[in-house]
Amino acid sequence: MNRRIKSVSPAEDYTLNLLFTNGEERIYDCSSMLDFGVFKELRDKRYFQTSKR
Repeated sequence: MNRRIKSVSPAEDYTLNLLFTNGEERIYDCSSMLDFGVFKELRDKRYFQTSKR
């Protein structure tokens, strides 16, 4: 079965909590990307959290 992301929520430690349509939950660490290109803006924790609901 092809997994698809159902929801994403940011955490305070620059990780994303991912929920897939099959019920699986994973954590993705974004911290290694924060020194590159457009991702530098996400170093501001308030900006990183803007999609939090």
